[in-house]
Amino acid sequence: MSTHIYRAWHKEQKKMYRPKNDENSMCILEFYEEEGQIAYPSLHIQIESWAIIKYTKEDIEEGTKLVSSSSGVLMQSIGLSDKNGKEIFCGDGIRVYIENTALDGVVEDDEENARFIINVNGNEIGFQNVNHFSSKTEIIGDIYTTPELLTKQ
Repeated sequence: MSTHIYRAWHKEQKKMYRPKNDENSMCILEFYEEEGQIAYPSLHIQIESWAIIKYTKEDIEEGTKLVSSSSGVLMQSIGLSDKNGKEIFCGDGIRVYIENTALDGVVEDDEENARFIINVNGNEIGFQNVNHFSSKTEIIGDIYTTPELLTKQ
């Protein structure tokens, strides 16, 4: 069974959140089918409501909502890392090499074909077309903290 890894961009705070734990708190991503009803994501359902919630020893019952579907954008990891070992997510700008030519593009979710693609100047490139993916590919930003990546499309 594969683990789905997510992060979320908070639109107002302009901050990226990622569910993670430390010695004093636990931070998790919860999905909801209806208000207050937790759902479990799968490949076949669309989750409209979600929240990243931080729980500490002091507020173990309620937790603190850091970002939610009403205030943020959820991004899924594509399951690959760049040459520096940094995990790649939808919305990341990456530099890839096709036939020894460097191309900058944005990682997108192609839901219709159930795959991730790289959008380079409006052209879709599948990851199978990228030469030496892990040894040369590099994250160069994301569409929220480096919005100029969108103008390159």
